[in-house]
Amino acid sequence: MSSRPSWETFSLPLLLVGCFVSWPFWATGGRIGAGPLAQPPAAQNSAGFPEAATHGEHQSSQTPGTSVQSGVRFLVELKGKYGFIDNTGKIVIPPHYSGAEAFFEGLAAVTVTRKRGYIDETGTMVIAPKYSWTTRFSDGLARVRLGKKWGYIDKIGQMVIQPQYDDALDFSDGLGAVGSRGKWGYIDKTGQMVILPEYRRPFPFSGGTASVLTGSKWGLMDRTGRIIVTPQYENEIVFSEELAAVKIGSKWGFMDKSGQMAIPSEYDQAAQFSEGLAGVKTDGKWGFIDKTGQMLIPPHFDGGSGYNDLGFFAIGPRFSEGLAAVKLDGKWGFIDKTGQLVIPPHFDGGSDYVLWPLAIGPRFSEGLAAVIIDGKLGFIDKSGQMVIQPQFAKPSLYDKPCYFAGGLAPVWAGEKWGYIDKNGKYVWGPVPEKACRLCWIAWIG
Repeated sequence: MSSRPSWETFSLPLLLVGCFVSWPFWATGGRIGAGPLAQPPAAQNSAGFPEAATHGEHQSSQTPGTSVQSGVRFLVELKGKYGFIDNTGKIVIPPHYSGAEAFFEGLAAVTVTRKRGYIDETGTMVIAPKYSWTTRFSDGLARVRLGKKWGYIDKIGQMVIQPQYDDALDFSDGLGAVGSRGKWGYIDKTGQMVILPEYRRPFPFSGGTASVLTGSKWGLMDRTGRIIVTPQYENEIVFSEELAAVKIGSKWGFMDKSGQMAIPSEYDQAAQFSEGLAGVKTDGKWGFIDKTGQMLIPPHFDGGSGYNDLGFFAIGPRFSEGLAAVKLDGKWGFIDKTGQLVIPPHFDGGSDYVLWPLAIGPRFSEGLAAVIIDGKLGFIDKSGQMVIQPQFAKPSLYDKPCYFAGGLAPVWAGEKWGYIDKNGKYVWGPVPEKACRLCWIAWIG
């Protein structure tokens, strides 16, 4: 397959690491067809799965743009076929398909007799399987391949941009990158070429700008292709809460969308803004600044990313649901936005979905955080109480994300995996590793 990866979730440094282990997967359009690692708490249902619901029995509440982890549909495999369960473990779309992917914008790509089409959340085939390959819907359109060329369809299956490109990326911010004979340009949703093809690396638009890489330096262009920030920075420019952490020489600061430095480059490392604060590292310690650059939480934490020595990653600590994981004396704990240590540091690590595949630091999602004690992964609540005892496999550098979304979390132990609910009970599985070994990919979608 010749589809290129979807860039919107990752910065370049993370992709470089991710590509080391997963490029064959991403380069084929994100194909899902088999499943990961596990061993159980008490309850298991792998021998007797719930009966399938009839089409239309469950109405969806999924928000457009979210994937299977929204709690509406979770991908599973049974006897070599793929279907979907709800967050109680009940099969709501029977496993009829030889391949399937997560739901995005209300539709999921499925494979029938080696052709790809789309189903809705009732399991109804709304776009007939006739394409050699397809990708998820994004911005209301999906990339599809007929023969060796890529085009775009809408949600009723109408070909709105005819297959004519050698390569293509998802639409984002109203524009899609398309490539022919090694040159990449950008089209709008009518198929009009708005940024002429050049020998460039394509990056998605967001908020009216897209990254530009010239040699080893990064800049920004606008929706007309005009360079608005001359390539001069050491890292990809990724905006979060209207500011982007950028590196000039050996120091980090923050740039606004006009290209002006809003916070001077004076930090050894810097994280993206999250919930109004950004982690910054000075003299070997992490603290937090606000958007004016004022240091609100003094730098006295040993770590916040779990891999501070990797230099150019510089991801650092981030707030999630009002708390941020920090490291003191080799152990992880959590602080609130005043800097108070609300959960003492006695965890060995966790599983942070934002930093995949560098899944090391813990992070709260839906009120729970995956943490590691004595080599096993369990879940704590915001009081620090262990609500699901440590019993699952801890993540390694290239392991899978493990966090709650839509009421379920994928977990692994031994050579089995499954979905658990917030009581730690398996609603699906545990099943052998070979069963849908890539179902968890939805968690990074």
